Amino acid sequence: MKKTKILCTIGPVCLDKKILKEMVQAGMNAARINSSHGDFTQYKKIIKMVRSLGEIPIIVDTQGPDVRLKIKDGKGFKVENGKEILVGFNSSYDLYFNYNFLNQVKKGDMILMDDGLIEFVISRKNGKHIKLKALNDGVLRNGLSINSKAIRIKGSKITPKDRKTILFAKKMNVEYIAISFTSGAHDVKEAKKMVKGKNIAIIAKIESPEGVKNFKEILREADGIMVARGDLGVEMSLEQVPIIQKQIVKKCNQKGKLVIVATQMLDSMVRNPRPTRAEASDVANAVLDGADCIMLSNETAIGNYPVRTVQEMAKIAVNAEPLVRSKVNYGNLNGIPDTVTKAIAEMCENLPVKKIVAITKTGFTARMLSRFKFKQPILAVTADPKTARQLKMYYGVQSIVLKTKEKERILQVGNYLYKNKLADKDDLILFSAGLYTGIEKSSNLIQFSTSLHMVQDLLKHHREFLKD
Repeated sequence: MKKTKILCTIGPVCLDKKILKEMVQAGMNAARINSSHGDFTQYKKIIKMVRSLGEIPIIVDTQGPDVRLKIKDGKGFKVENGKEILVGFNSSYDLYFNYNFLNQVKKGDMILMDDGLIEFVISRKNGKHIKLKALNDGVLRNGLSINSKAIRIKGSKITPKDRKTILFAKKMNVEYIAISFTSGAHDVKEAKKMVKGKNIAIIAKIESPEGVKNFKEILREADGIMVARGDLGVEMSLEQVPIIQKQIVKKCNQKGKLVIVATQMLDSMVRNPRPTRAEASDVANAVLDGADCIMLSNETAIGNYPVRTVQEMAKIAVNAEPLVRSKVNYGNLNGIPDTVTKAIAEMCENLPVKKIVAITKTGFTARMLSRFKFKQPILAVTADPKTARQLKMYYGVQSIVLKTKEKERILQVGNYLYKNKLADKDDLILFSAGLYTGIEKSSNLIQFSTSLHMVQDLLKHHREFLKD
């Protein structure tokens, strides 16, 4: 079974139930809506279609305060090395930017488009528009992202458009919202305030120098992190990105926070039926770094081979997973949840445990266990369908929706696993379960401290169910 989860961006080429179903069968675990493109009518269609295929988590990704190229007639066109294009800052121009940065730039500044694939230099500037000289060939498309070290958008990274997107996502009851260009903890707090009352997790996208600088405070507030390497690679020096990726993934693993590695993982498959060797290595290294989830963008949104791309990514991940090892620093684990999950990790190393079962209300227990990258699958049992969907994003976690009675749940879950052929009679299964207090996460603290006392007695009596 594939433990690494695959997040696919849904776009025009896969907005078809048959294709989406094939993508799920190929290894797609979650769906992403990129609100930089399309409209709410299209997003509703995507959500409805994804929901019809099963319990698949959905992420709505905000556009953020990014600068994009707009083409008045919507048609793409080729640019050639050495040629100039005129770009304005309002819709009276055939080409224009959605944000006026005229006062921030000067002649000679570099402007990068399409994740840095097309380079321009500002050759002329007046009070209304600029002229850009192409430094290489490329194809301009409506909505391409713009990057320049000269451009800085100040203030909240949640724009008025993003607010509408977040409220839409809240209304549609999605599992996750990803905040683009997160610069600090305040951006995450602002998003959380907007979705209060709904069980929607907030993912912070790290794609700017500010996000990297303030990562510690962002990690503390966010439910998950996305290493958005596209903008990160043009906002910062390219050679820094692999190191930043590894550092972020390691820190997320240590805290038990969801971590997604994204952008251009199999980019050549937008056009070609096979990935490059370098791309295969990139995907494998993200898995080996400890990523919970790896993401496909253009590959599935506008590429020629959406299903095959998922198949290739799944094969690479499965092949790398036997070499995945936990990078959690045991010496830095403090408090009851850390201590107990560490104990479970040690038991799994020293006992022939076949499966780990986390009976959880909020999903906290399963998330804390996932970071240890167990060879054994983690079965997360919860009565909340939305929590079950959210847990499908985590490495090695399979979620099960099952309502149980407080005093009989170990037996009920055990019977369920056996009847559904998820466990054999002779399997040694480690259970994590306890008393619910009704307070988020605190139930896990109580269940850990009371349940661990039972482990020794259970082993003495050769019981097949362990309870943490």
